Amino acid sequence: MSLSEIHIIGARTQELLVGPEACPALAAAGVRLCGVSDTAAPYRMERPALEFGEVLGVVAGEGRVWLAGEGWRAVRAGDCYLA
Repeated sequence: MSLSEIHIIGARTQELLVGPEACPALAAAGVRLCGVSDTAAPYRMERPALEFGEVLGVVAGEGRVWLAGEGWRAVRAGDCYLA
Protein backbone atom coordinates (compact mmCIF):
# COMPACT_ATOMS: atom_id res chain seq x y z
CA MET A 1 0.00 0.00 0.00
CA SER A 2 1.36 3.43 -0.94
CA LEU A 3 0.65 6.33 1.40
CA SER A 4 0.91 10.00 0.55
CA GLU A 5 1.17 12.99 2.89
CA ILE A 6 -2.43 13.72 3.96
CA HIS A 7 -3.63 16.13 6.66
CA ILE A 8 -7.40 16.33 7.18
CA ILE A 9 -8.34 18.02 10.44
CA GLY A 10 -12.15 18.33 10.05
CA ALA A 11 -14.46 21.08 11.27
CA ARG A 12 -15.34 19.37 14.57
CA THR A 13 -11.76 18.60 15.63
CA GLN A 14 -10.36 20.84 18.37
CA GLU A 15 -6.62 21.19 18.89
CA LEU A 16 -4.51 23.00 21.45
CA LEU A 17 -0.94 23.16 20.15
CA VAL A 18 2.15 24.78 21.67
CA GLY A 19 5.40 25.37 19.79
CA PRO A 20 8.88 26.21 21.07
CA GLU A 21 8.40 29.94 20.38
CA ALA A 22 5.67 30.00 23.03
CA CYS A 23 7.54 27.80 25.51
CA PRO A 24 11.33 28.15 25.84
CA ALA A 25 11.50 24.85 27.76
CA LEU A 26 10.26 23.02 24.64
CA ALA A 27 12.93 24.70 22.52
CA ALA A 28 15.62 23.78 25.05
CA ALA A 29 14.49 20.14 24.91
CA GLY A 30 14.40 20.12 21.09
CA VAL A 31 10.62 19.64 20.99
CA ARG A 32 9.08 21.14 17.85
CA LEU A 33 5.41 20.87 18.82
CA CYS A 34 3.20 19.41 21.50
CA GLY A 35 -0.50 19.50 22.08
CA VAL A 36 -3.82 17.81 22.61
CA SER A 37 -6.29 17.03 19.82
CA ASP A 38 -9.93 16.10 20.33
CA THR A 39 -10.52 14.55 16.94
CA ALA A 40 -13.74 13.89 15.07
CA ALA A 41 -14.36 12.44 11.61
CA PRO A 42 -13.03 13.10 9.02
CA TYR A 43 -9.71 13.51 10.94
CA ARG A 44 -6.82 11.83 9.14
CA MET A 45 -3.01 12.15 9.22
CA GLU A 46 -0.73 10.22 6.91
CA ARG A 47 3.01 10.89 7.03
CA PRO A 48 4.88 8.27 4.99
CA ALA A 49 8.28 9.96 5.44
CA LEU A 50 8.22 11.16 9.04
CA GLU A 51 11.05 13.64 9.57
CA PHE A 52 10.67 13.78 13.35
CA GLY A 53 9.72 11.60 16.29
CA GLU A 54 6.08 11.51 17.32
CA VAL A 55 4.20 10.24 20.35
CA LEU A 56 0.46 9.61 20.13
CA GLY A 57 -1.44 8.82 23.32
CA VAL A 58 -5.10 7.85 23.08
CA VAL A 59 -7.16 9.21 25.98
CA ALA A 60 -10.62 8.24 24.73
CA GLY A 61 -12.18 6.71 21.64
CA GLU A 62 -10.18 4.85 19.03
CA GLY A 63 -8.38 5.20 15.73
CA ARG A 64 -5.94 3.39 13.49
CA VAL A 65 -2.21 3.67 12.81
CA TRP A 66 -0.19 2.18 9.97
CA LEU A 67 2.66 -0.11 11.01
CA ALA A 68 5.14 -1.03 8.29
CA GLY A 69 4.97 -4.74 7.68
CA GLU A 70 1.74 -5.11 9.69
CA GLY A 71 -0.73 -2.75 8.01
CA TRP A 72 -3.43 -0.81 9.85
CA ARG A 73 -3.68 -1.44 13.59
CA ALA A 74 -6.36 -0.21 16.00
CA VAL A 75 -5.38 2.12 18.86
CA ARG A 76 -7.78 2.61 21.75
CA ALA A 77 -8.03 4.54 25.00
CA GLY A 78 -4.90 3.82 27.06
CA ASP A 79 -2.72 2.98 24.04
CA CYS A 80 0.44 4.89 23.18
CA TYR A 81 2.11 4.89 19.77
CA LEU A 82 5.71 5.96 19.11
CA ALA A 83 6.87 6.80 15.58
